[in-house]
Amino acid sequence: MVSDVPRSTQPISAQSSAAGLLGVPTTPAGTLQNGTVFGGSLAFQVTGANLNNSALNPFSGQTFWYRSFPTPATAFNPVAVGSPIVRVSTREFVATTPPVSTNDMPLVGIYLEGYTAGGTQQALTSILRDLNGAVQVFGTAGASLGTANGVWSPNAWHDLQTTFNFVTQTFSVTLDGFLLSFTPSGGGTPVTNIGFRNSNGPTVSLAEYGFQASFNTSAGVTVNNAFFDNYSVTASPVPEPSTLLLAGAVAAVGVGVRSRRRKDQGLAGRA
Repeated sequence: MVSDVPRSTQPISAQSSAAGLLGVPTTPAGTLQNGTVFGGSLAFQVTGANLNNSALNPFSGQTFWYRSFPTPATAFNPVAVGSPIVRVSTREFVATTPPVSTNDMPLVGIYLEGYTAGGTQQALTSILRDLNGAVQVFGTAGASLGTANGVWSPNAWHDLQTTFNFVTQTFSVTLDGFLLSFTPSGGGTPVTNIGFRNSNGPTVSLAEYGFQASFNTSAGVTVNNAFFDNYSVTASPVPEPSTLLLAGAVAAVGVGVRSRRRKDQGLAGRA
């Protein structure tokens, strides 16, 4: 079941599975299926072989499935309603041939975007498993950070939870209940609290949230699949969750697919 607080005026994206995606494959990459599920009867599948690798794709082979607040005026403002802690939770399963397949999706996971006070839509971060089993995220001004390789094992369901604090403009990530530590890509001190990407200034409200996957441009083929179930987004005052934004198994979620340009969202070369 999908349920939204009254502030959500667009519970499902108006776009169909094909609309808005440049160079859509004949068979859509994102589907609902009942063969690999965590709970319930259906889960969302990303089929690697069908990911978009069109030369027209401004995201260098990235595909997104999402729900959104279409305008800043209708967006959910966590601080304004007294629930500044936003938690994105999902079960995620990434299939592969161990130990590492260089033909897998380079990155697959979840993402979140928001609006500035001036109404500019921007990325907060993406939380992505790479083909080495590390977790990659983006911090302040697009800085890349990652865990050690192998923290996220393949061919098993994992509990991924990300907590966003809209007061401090920071987020943290747990995997199967363990708080992850991230090191900047150029080296440095590991951190557990990471600043929002915020390329255009502080984020005041939610704009968009969903799934993300990348075509393997280096190999020229993507052979593995990924699955999402029990996806939810909740907001709460510190420290206990309360207000429901989106709940229920992802099997009930209709999603749009987009490939529209935003200057701060590119992920080229991240394999």
